[in-house]
Amino acid sequence: MIYLKLFLILFLFIFKPLNDRVKSDLNLPSGFSKKTVGAGVIVKNDTTKRGGKIAIIMGGMGAQLPWVEGWGDNLYNAALDSLGVKWVFSVAGPVDEYYKRLEIDIKSLSVELSKIADITGEAPEIFLIAHSSGVFPAHQLFDMLFNDKDGRKDIRFVKKIHYFSLDGEPGFVDGYKLTDDMVKNLAKMYSVYAYDKTTKTISAMKEETLLMHTVFSYNSRLILLEVENSGCNPGAIWCVHDVMVNTKPHKPSSYDLKNDYTNFSGDRKVNIDYLKFYDNN
Repeated sequence: MIYLKLFLILFLFIFKPLNDRVKSDLNLPSGFSKKTVGAGVIVKNDTTKRGGKIAIIMGGMGAQLPWVEGWGDNLYNAALDSLGVKWVFSVAGPVDEYYKRLEIDIKSLSVELSKIADITGEAPEIFLIAHSSGVFPAHQLFDMLFNDKDGRKDIRFVKKIHYFSLDGEPGFVDGYKLTDDMVKNLAKMYSVYAYDKTTKTISAMKEETLLMHTVFSYNSRLILLEVENSGCNPGAIWCVHDVMVNTKPHKPSSYDLKNDYTNFSGDRKVNIDYLKFYDNN
């Protein structure tokens, strides 16, 4: 009986991760390769495209890497493919609200971006889409590429990054601070918040988004996403907060990151409306 129990434990330990990995790979579009870049970062490469753009998808606080990967897969199928994206980076959300631990391997992400620029001969255009607290790892990346943080400055990416901040904040009081030196080197910043017309409820980070846009208005476009029938309760600002990811969040009173990032079945669609404001001129 003891040996049988040991066998069962070993079986579950060995084969459950394998099953999870196979299940995860079902999200992998045909023709894609996938690799781990560093802690909290993976990249998928559409090997069917000879050249193309880069997308970096950054999840909010507590968003596990497979969840962000699911969001990225759906964004690719719904919009990024047609926008010419070849590489899709998925970045886990910070452990804490203000990314105090700096636990995500943003340095390795910057190295991978430079390698791509080496291969292609120039830095490809980048869509960086950050939800909520995911803006703080984004600001860390800008610091490395534009301000020589950790010796990773790469001027090839100046004016190449279109930064979509989805209900994010500038980090003036706490968090990784967004600065003029970062914003002036972006191609464009898009400060996005949402409004549910059905319940007349605005997303949780409206004021922070407005502040971000006001301070950096010289290179920012303010985007208000108007939605209807999201299923969010009246006054449920954190539910509307997730509308920018999923058009019908799973928890009407608040948010459910795992399902909001991965379950887009039925009348739930990945929100791509903010990408309509992309301006490459």
